[in-house]
Amino acid sequence: MELKLKEVAELLNVSSKTVYRWVWDGKIPCYRINHQYRFDLEEIRDWAGIDSGESGSERAGGVEAEARVDVSELLRRGGIHYNIAGSSVKDVLANAVSQMNLPPSIDRGELLERLERREAMASTAVGDGLAIPHPREPIAASEADERVALCMLHEPIDFHSLDGGKVHSLVVVVSSDQVRHLRIISKLLFFRGGKDFSELLRRRALRDEIFGFVEEMERRFAGVSAPVTGG
Repeated sequence: MELKLKEVAELLNVSSKTVYRWVWDGKIPCYRINHQYRFDLEEIRDWAGIDSGESGSERAGGVEAEARVDVSELLRRGGIHYNIAGSSVKDVLANAVSQMNLPPSIDRGELLERLERREAMASTAVGDGLAIPHPREPIAASEADERVALCMLHEPIDFHSLDGGKVHSLVVVVSSDQVRHLRIISKLLFFRGGKDFSELLRRRALRDEIFGFVEEMERRFAGVSAPVTGG
């Protein structure tokens, strides 16, 4: 189910300004569709720990402290892959999984099945030609087994994106727990917020340039998320 920013604020019992600040800081999973922020209900429930009995504000305060992830390192593990073939969502997911650099602990067949199951629930396309496929539940045995893989498709395909556009690139996320998973997703969406990332993907930039961009965005993200201290 898709939520608007105001609906998220009501669900979490916080102000709209607070939710907007979380979006700006990259703390909360969200999608930008036609210049409007949208949120997936199940992702917000997981992020906020609603089923655990914690309040949204309590959970939000703990997410950043609990999860420290380096997307540039995860991307180096998972790899950047070009010309992924396929004419359907199922085809490109299968071919992307076959190309990913995975640890022995992760079975490719099981990963593919979980990606397909998640996609059947709702499209992971986030607009601007990008989709972020990921299992509904964490599949990596440990943080050392986590991966992020960037897969650029041979031809754009219909991923049932909310903005109506076709997807030309996938960022597949494999995480070890829900908190780290949501932190990875939040960072990826923060990176996507700038036009530079979309442009790199559209022109299929070389690996070194993409890694350099992601490392720079990691530094910017750290600056945005750092607490402000006064003298």
